Amino acid sequence: MRTTLTAIALTITVLAGAGSAHVGEIVYPIYEIPTSDLPDLHDGTLDDWEAVLPNASLSQNDFIRNNSGIPGTIDMSDLAFRVFLAWHNASQRIYVAVELFDDVYTGEGFQLRIDGDHSGGQYWFFEDEGYSRAEVERFWESQAQTYSAWPEEDGEDGARLTAGGPERMWMVDDPWAGAGAYQIGENPSYSGVEVAVTAWDDLDWHGPEVSRRSILEAGGIIGFQVVISDSDEPMRSNGTYTLGLSTDYYRSENGGWAHDGFAENFVDGELIPCYRGDCSGNTTAVKPDAWGRIKASFR
Repeated sequence: MRTTLTAIALTITVLAGAGSAHVGEIVYPIYEIPTSDLPDLHDGTLDDWEAVLPNASLSQNDFIRNNSGIPGTIDMSDLAFRVFLAWHNASQRIYVAVELFDDVYTGEGFQLRIDGDHSGGQYWFFEDEGYSRAEVERFWESQAQTYSAWPEEDGEDGARLTAGGPERMWMVDDPWAGAGAYQIGENPSYSGVEVAVTAWDDLDWHGPEVSRRSILEAGGIIGFQVVISDSDEPMRSNGTYTLGLSTDYYRSENGGWAHDGFAENFVDGELIPCYRGDCSGNTTAVKPDAWGRIKASFR
């Protein structure tokens, strides 16, 4: 007998609630920004990010190339990059900026995956696994979401932001998301992509009114993954750089779909509070001890 949508929803909820860990021992900082210091996503520079954040949260040295399992093996003459991570309490959105220096530009961008409640669990589903078409549509990326962005001219202010297929494009509209980008030169190239996105504990493709947002709060831990792909020739990959374990779906030996669509493959990020303007540190009894946990994870 086919499992009903209600039964699958209950199973996913139970499994997600039971999960709590992601890969690796490092906890990456995600810095809070007050409304007065929010970066302009459309100004063609990351100077405003540098002005208000202590540092970039990630560099190419944190990433694993081509599923090698070894971080920090990127040839910086081929590609160098850094990633700024931030969050905004008032809008409950995650802010990400990626700065790339590339020897050859062919439209490189990045993917961001978010598990807002740090629950883990499956977020890709296929009919080959025994699910109905309605079940696949309902639970595809319902508890962890993928956002993709490129510095392309067919998007607003030079950025193209997508999420989960045409029926989910409401996710990248205001007020749930926004994006901007810039790109200078070809060989070599300097580019940047800036996005603000929403994390969802239960995403229903029908719209935000039937979906449940993740709650972002100081000291909270989220799961996330960043993937950057490099290509020196159009339609030909030169390298894939992943923070966390590989996440992809592909044809299996029996002709069906196999995948790594489980949020346990993500890494951990801690929402660091700030103490100015309308920051959460000014309005809650948050202790400024997050840096101790962050530093301990690097030992």
